[in-house]
Amino acid sequence: MDPSNPPRPPATEDFTVGWICALYLELAAALEMLDEEYDGEPPGFSQSSTDRNSYSFGRIGNHFVVIACLRAGSVGAVDAAHVAAAMITTFPSIRFGLLVGIGGAIPRLDHRGDTIRLGDVAISQPTGESGGVFQHDLVKALSDGQTESRGSLNKPPAVLLSALELMKAQHIRGPSKVSDHLKLLSPRMLEPDEGPGYVHQGTMNDRLFEANYRHLGGSTCSECESIGEVTREPRNSTNPKFHYGVIASGNTLCKDPQIRDQIKIREPGCICIEMEAAGLMDDFPCLVIRGISDYSDSHKNDIWQPYAAATAAAYAKELLGYVRAQDVVRAAKASEIMNIQDVLNTVKENTDWTKVHLTEQQIKSWLSPPDPSVERNEALDKRHPGTGAWFLHSEELFLWKQTPNAFLWLHGLSGSGKTILSSALTQHLEQEWDNQHKSRAVIYFFFNSKSADKCKLNDMLRSLVYQLYTKEPGRCDAVARLFTDCHHGSYRPSRAMLLGVLRSLIQNFEDVRIVVDGLDHVEPAENLALLINDLAGIHKMELPNLQLLISSNSLISKYFFDSKTSISAS
Repeated sequence: MDPSNPPRPPATEDFTVGWICALYLELAAALEMLDEEYDGEPPGFSQSSTDRNSYSFGRIGNHFVVIACLRAGSVGAVDAAHVAAAMITTFPSIRFGLLVGIGGAIPRLDHRGDTIRLGDVAISQPTGESGGVFQHDLVKALSDGQTESRGSLNKPPAVLLSALELMKAQHIRGPSKVSDHLKLLSPRMLEPDEGPGYVHQGTMNDRLFEANYRHLGGSTCSECESIGEVTREPRNSTNPKFHYGVIASGNTLCKDPQIRDQIKIREPGCICIEMEAAGLMDDFPCLVIRGISDYSDSHKNDIWQPYAAATAAAYAKELLGYVRAQDVVRAAKASEIMNIQDVLNTVKENTDWTKVHLTEQQIKSWLSPPDPSVERNEALDKRHPGTGAWFLHSEELFLWKQTPNAFLWLHGLSGSGKTILSSALTQHLEQEWDNQHKSRAVIYFFFNSKSADKCKLNDMLRSLVYQLYTKEPGRCDAVARLFTDCHHGSYRPSRAMLLGVLRSLIQNFEDVRIVVDGLDHVEPAENLALLINDLAGIHKMELPNLQLLISSNSLISKYFFDSKTSISAS
């Protein structure tokens, strides 16, 4: 093809294949795979005011292909659904779509110690009850505390599945054409002036780590130690391999190996995680093709993205060579299959639902908040009927509950029953606000020197933040922003960050009451002054809707000077 004299496109009704990608680097790879790239718009092209897609036109083999990319900054199922809906409206002769780009692997070792590698290609294929794609963040809770998927999506169209089987058979007989297609990439793409090229990035940069080994920082894994790395047999070639199975689609970038491995348990045939397919696969006849650019964990970086985009595009090109033109013409038009408005409404509804549920799952995994209900329930079990009634009806506690931005210190010697009183208080406060407006919250924490995750400053802060977050996660944008600021959960937030988010969360509620028990059990002991300072900082936020009560041994009285704000447990 002479780029200085590109051919004119055929008529609009001749375009039967829709190719959708999410990133500009995927679009670049797609355009390189065209046998012919057309200049200008096809005859009869008419784009409505609601279609904001930018289209590219070309031919691959006997198929005329229209390519669209999500707008800059747009990712996820909703944006993909809008791109597909607009494409089908503008090009009503399209029979099927190809969703081609990058994704994160769900690695699993086989008997040879081999697993999916970076640069390999994952292809959606029905297995058992799954249509080849399922929405992993659309789950419902069961009564036994388990979950089950709500979103298993439709399988690819028959014309593509038939071509897929033929292609797989030919790969048994001889080599794939993907490596040859990769040679079509321009020299500039292979060796760009800056950034990684559309070439294999070297086996030394393809490292899979154990799920519990977190990234140590930086844009690469140069600081990550080999002790956390999974040992895999070296391959004889860097040519990509192809993996067929279920692709998990969700509305949030997955960089958490625990979430990744939970998906693997829920859907054993799952091989890849991505973000757009859930917007297309419910009604749009489509096949999902994903080049593997990371392992869906905290070690994710961008250096493999161009090459992964190229291997996916090269696979799509080879697949179209196995799709017979007469089969495409006989296939139903996508516009006849899809009820476009229903598709958009369903995708939006599912996305709104998962914004809360998936994020909550990710936030919990990231913060790993200690559960203070264990200590509280143990103390309540030890409480005899009527114990602490004097405290619950005391003048000091009454004033504390009635005073904006109030502080109260419950103190006493070891064994005086402070934890039982604190537990009874949390129960009493919850009962007072039971069935009232959701904008009121009671949160608490019990320091426990015998529990490794309940004796440090950040243990308390992570627990308090998470408790407020779960009261009304839909309104707690501050936590979601913090999650993003921490590289989508790649590392834990600092004390200062947690304190800042706690303040933001408190401001979201009409009233918040915080009970913190056992300050003298903080470890190391020298952090007691720091803990007092943090709690004082929470109180000094001067939020009128906040009331703070703490309990501790009387021996730390030097930190508290105002006797009017204290009450003895004995």
